[in-house]
Amino acid sequence: MVAERPAVDLAVAARIEAVLAEEQRALAAVAAARAEAEQMVAAGRARARAILARGEQRLTAAREGMERRVEARVAALEARAQQLQGPVALDAGTGARLARAVRRLAAELTGGER
Repeated sequence: MVAERPAVDLAVAARIEAVLAEEQRALAAVAAARAEAEQMVAAGRARARAILARGEQRLTAAREGMERRVEARVAALEARAQQLQGPVALDAGTGARLARAVRRLAAELTGGER
């Protein structure tokens, strides 16, 4: 004859089963949370890489733009320097002012009269 389990034993067994089932649900929830966290980290890293790439593109564009402006400015300065290397054409008024300035300078350097 099979002895029936007392009601207390059945209640304890039911509680143990409930605890084990709850433990399984908790483990599943932890695994799901871990997977979600890993996805969040991966998404954050992807966003960070995209921000970095965009920043590098912007920095490269800014540097290249500045290099073009500097090159244009240097070319303009070199062209102006070329223009200024030849003889300077003076009008009569400018020539007279220059001559007076040279006489004054010569007088100051030699201690003579102006």
